[in-house]
Amino acid sequence: MATMDVELFECERYRLMAGWSSDYLLVTDKAKYRLRNCATKSWKTFEDANSALLTAGWAWEQMQDDQGSPMSWTVDLQASDVDAEGWSYAATFSKEFQGGSSKATLQKVVRWRRLVRTQTFSSTEALEACMTASATAAGSNQGTGKEPLKGEGSTDAPSTDVCLHVDLAGGAYIQRLLPEAIAQASVYASEWSLHSFLLLKAQLLERLAGKPVNQKEATLDAVLAGFVNAQRSMSTRMSEAFSRKSHDDAAVAKRLREAEAWFPKAEIEAFTVLAIRRFRPDLACGCRGGSCGWREGTCPFRTVACENPGCQAHCCAKDMATHDLVCPQKLFSCEKCAEMVPRGELKAHTLYACPAREAKCHFSICGCEVHLEARNVEAHLEECTQAHLMLLMRELIKQQENAKSSQDRIADLEAQCTQAKTEKEALQQKCNAMETNVASLETKVGTFEKTIADGLKKVAGPVEDLKKSVASNKDVATKRMDASEKEAKKKFDSMEKCNKAELQALRTEMAALKDSTGDISLLRSTIDALKGGVRDLEVKVCSTSTSLSAAVPPMVSPAAPKAIASKVES
Repeated sequence: MATMDVELFECERYRLMAGWSSDYLLVTDKAKYRLRNCATKSWKTFEDANSALLTAGWAWEQMQDDQGSPMSWTVDLQASDVDAEGWSYAATFSKEFQGGSSKATLQKVVRWRRLVRTQTFSSTEALEACMTASATAAGSNQGTGKEPLKGEGSTDAPSTDVCLHVDLAGGAYIQRLLPEAIAQASVYASEWSLHSFLLLKAQLLERLAGKPVNQKEATLDAVLAGFVNAQRSMSTRMSEAFSRKSHDDAAVAKRLREAEAWFPKAEIEAFTVLAIRRFRPDLACGCRGGSCGWREGTCPFRTVACENPGCQAHCCAKDMATHDLVCPQKLFSCEKCAEMVPRGELKAHTLYACPAREAKCHFSICGCEVHLEARNVEAHLEECTQAHLMLLMRELIKQQENAKSSQDRIADLEAQCTQAKTEKEALQQKCNAMETNVASLETKVGTFEKTIADGLKKVAGPVEDLKKSVASNKDVATKRMDASEKEAKKKFDSMEKCNKAELQALRTEMAALKDSTGDISLLRSTIDALKGGVRDLEVKVCSTSTSLSAAVPPMVSPAAPKAIASKVES
């Protein structure tokens, strides 16, 4: 039988000169009795709250006060922010009913206190009885406008001749799907409170036990998907279509953890039974007439507990033999000591706890090689004390010898360390001397570089002066060469004019000779004489050109006299 504590908050408001009362609640306030984080529902009386907070299969636990009078809700006086009557005072009502104070002041005009009552869930049969009573009341009240019955209905099982046993172990996956479906649906709800959870649970129960909403919901997955989709608004569906993400996994996991207190395992199993009967008949007995023996309690689908001590497993009677083959709590006899040990602990018992397991003497490290059982170790230690002392003495002598050899080895190592230290110091001195030499060399290099720089500065001035002098001498030589060239050209032009005049005179003379004599021989002799004169003139011209070449080489070519002579011959 599962139980659940339900909390309810009683609210009141203060009116000056009148005091505290729920009658002074404002129009904008909700009714007197409210739930935490619930903004859509409140109740004026306990009867309305009791009916709304009680779902199918649950019943209110009957309590009595100290005088034996029946009582329903108890005031929570354990909180730190409440007064002696459980009231907490504040300026306004909060959705979470937190932040109140145990003392009333003029500014704190509202108050609330936490009421608690326990519900109990009996069995699947009680759940089916409430569902049957609700369906009957709905049929009888059809057309009258009255609501169907809910809550504390009859706990008698519905009259039926059908075996109701199912294989809960085979439908374990369904027990995981149902809470996950409610958690997913709650993400799309406008608020998350006990009242909204109860509404979702009632809707899921109606889909599992009632008629299908449409023909598509022929499987459990389709029913759960339709249940979740029914909570999604149009805007939510559009946003999920654009984001391509159906829900927030982190939010669903958080809601699943929060719903554990409101959805106990016994109720989940009852919901699972209804789902199996409708969607997985292969996991249900469904026998009619009692041929399976369900009246006698021998139905193979009945849920039975494992008989092995310490095992909490439950499964169908037909699967108990299979479970017994792997049950970790099934007792087995140890092969060595015959002690009854659970299957899951048998290996550890054999290795560490069995008194007949193989064991070694505590002095085996010293050389004791006696083969023992764990239960005989103590007796062996008492019987062989003298032998163990001799083994210890031998081991002690061996350790002393090892210690002496270790000391000698340590002395050798210390000598080597001293020598290495001396060599290290010598090397360190050499390194220091080399560092000193390097520092002095660096100083000399710096001085030499400075001297070179000063020398370069001193040489740079004369070199520049020399360059300027060479440039000026070059200009003077160029001017002199230009003047010599002009002078030679003038001389050559004057000599050329003189030679042209002489040639002209010779030509005139030759023309006169041709005219004065017609004798060819005379003419030849005259020509020969002229040739001689031309040769002489050629000699003169050559001597003149040689002298001009010596004076101005670039201006007079050596071939000039020959050219002039050839002109003269022509």
